[in-house]
Amino acid sequence: MAQYATAQDDQAQSNVDIVVTAMRELFADKDLTAIDRYWAEPYIQHSPQMPNGLDILRQVVPNLEGFRLDDGRIVEHWDVVQDIVSPEESANGNAMV
Repeated sequence: MAQYATAQDDQAQSNVDIVVTAMRELFADKDLTAIDRYWAEPYIQHSPQMPNGLDILRQVVPNLEGFRLDDGRIVEHWDVVQDIVSPEESANGNAMV
């Protein structure tokens, strides 16, 4: 049983590492080739303003604002706060939660 738990822990940590790396490369570094390395179709979007699919990420990522760093430390952050929108009202038909 302990080996099973260790394997699960290892997989969970691997998943976290992949997601953190993918997010950093795409959203912080704005490296669009990260989409090819870490995302796959069919890509389901849950933001009500964006349709499903990876092409939209390629279009919006270069224009995104995010963290501002000073001397390697985070000094500012913009966050998006939005109302919950029903699937019928979203561009992709997906629920937000």
